[in-house]
Order: sequence, then structure tokens, then C-alpha cells
Amino acid sequence: MLLAGTLAMAVVTAPALAGGSIKNLDKKNGFRDVALTQRCDQIEGLKGNTQAVKSAVKKGLGSDDKNRPYLGMLQYSRPSDELWIGNADLLSIAYTCYAEQLMSVRLEAFGTPNADPLLAAMVEAFGEATTADPDNNRWVWDGKKVVLTFQRDTMHELVTVVYASKPMLEAKAKNDLLLEQSAINDL
Repeated sequence: MLLAGTLAMAVVTAPALAGGSIKNLDKKNGFRDVALTQRCDQIEGLKGNTQAVKSAVKKGLGSDDKNRPYLGMLQYSRPSDELWIGNADLLSIAYTCYAEQLMSVRLEAFGTPNADPLLAAMVEAFGEATTADPDNNRWVWDGKKVVLTFQRDTMHELVTVVYASKPMLEAKAKNDLLLEQSAINDL
């Protein structure tokens, strides 16, 4: 474990000298050609189950008023996405929309041959993590607008990277609280 932690720290600190900065995370505010908080219907090539929205609306879980957004979360993919970052091969890229805006982008990869270059790419682009916990294989870059997490599950060898919009996360938490309070008041 000590060797793995030392190797992970070497991977994290060496590329940091390349000039990455947490400011780049907020400046980019997204992943590749999509911006967090962008309207999901404006992201070219998203594929998902739009029937889920219609079904939720029929059940009263969403708004049937076309002027109000559906306040559920929907998962999408883009078949045209290249499943790589640097030398890392990805298993998938998923887009999560909330209130019809892009809230987060989730990348998944498998194994050390992909984990190390993926983490190195994050450090090169955004500098050293604002919170690094190599013993638990978790790194977080906490910007003003975007939070980026890198988590490695060594038991299953799954690597998960999530870019998320902080304003969207806050809006969802607020709306969830309002819905919960409304449900309590209905009792």
C-alpha cells in the first residue's frame, strides 16, 4: 500500500509542474465541447430515454407546463464520444441533466493502466488537487463553479471521474429540500 501511495503521489506531483491550475477548471466549466449548465437539448448527439420524462410527468413527478423545467435527473450518453483521455481508455462517458441543464459529466475507466494516466491528465490540466487522499484513492479539485472528483476503487479496479456544476448541485439540493418540506406539509 505504501508503494501504491508513493507511486500515486509521484504521478500527482510530477505533472503539476507542467503549469495546470484550478482556475482552468472554472474557466473550462465543462468537458470537451460541452459546458456545465448548458441546456441539454442544445448538446449535439445526446442519447437518452426521453420516454422517462414523459412517464414521470404523467405520474405527477414533473411539470406538464412547457414553461417549467422537468426537475428530475436524466442520464445521457453520446455515441460519437471518443472514449479516451491522453493514454487512458475510458469505459464510458455519461451526462447527467437536471432541470434540463447539464449538471455533471461522469467518466469511467478500468484498471491501473488507465487510472494513472487519467489522474496525471487531471493534474496536468488543473494542478494539484485541492484535497488529496491517496490512501483512499480520492482526489478533489474544488473550484468556484466546478468540482472535479477522481475516485479509484482498488477492489474492483474502477476509476470514476466526475465534473459537476456547483450552482446546479446547490439548486438541486435546494429543490430537493423544498420538495421534501412540501411532502411533510402534505401529511
